[in-house]
Amino acid sequence: MLARATLTYAIVVAAVVAGCAEDAPTSPNFQTDVVPILAANCVRCHGVPTIGGAPSDCIDSPSGPRRCGFRLDSYDDTIIDEGDPTSATDDRLVLGLASVALAIPERVDSPTEPMPPRFPLGDRERAILAAWATGDPPVRSARPDNVPPSATAALTDGATVAFAVEVADDDRDPVVGELRARGPAGDRLIAPLRSGRASVSWPRPTAAGRYEVVARLDDGAGWIEIPVASLEVAP
Repeated sequence: MLARATLTYAIVVAAVVAGCAEDAPTSPNFQTDVVPILAANCVRCHGVPTIGGAPSDCIDSPSGPRRCGFRLDSYDDTIIDEGDPTSATDDRLVLGLASVALAIPERVDSPTEPMPPRFPLGDRERAILAAWATGDPPVRSARPDNVPPSATAALTDGATVAFAVEVADDDRDPVVGELRARGPAGDRLIAPLRSGRASVSWPRPTAAGRYEVVARLDDGAGWIEIPVASLEVAP
């Protein structure tokens, strides 16, 4: 009886696992099918800013920014433009999902080093990522009724400018982005952003004039810009 029960249980489990893979959409939606898997399993270590500490080696380029790894929280390649606003020597190019899509199925199905390393993805999750990544090309698609994300920022002016930022999304989509300043010193990154609240410090610019602060946000449907603050620097 015990052997029969064990065999029955094994058959049921196998059927459920197989069914999960078979139920995966053949043309997955990027925002509703792909992004949640990556957000739950990958972007802690492979996002900007990195939380989990995955290594990211940089390769110098004689004609542009250094190429520094990849990110799985953005469809697009992004340039992290830190340091001197008049020079590109401090800039870093980070490849996005569109550039590394084909490598994703290989890594999650690797027989020796599957990703994520401690908790491998299920059959359905792997099938969704494979179907999307091998599309021609792997497109960024959004839900028809998508609500764009929102952002607010409270600014405290001083020797260092402090921002209290909140990024929200009514659809509960994971949001990534940047807080940027545009003014006499150029268009520069203040800090990367994610869903939720953040405290951000920025050295007060020395070039006199008006600086507009914007939040560039992407909830999987594409980038939008939201003006959140302004700063006046006296001569």
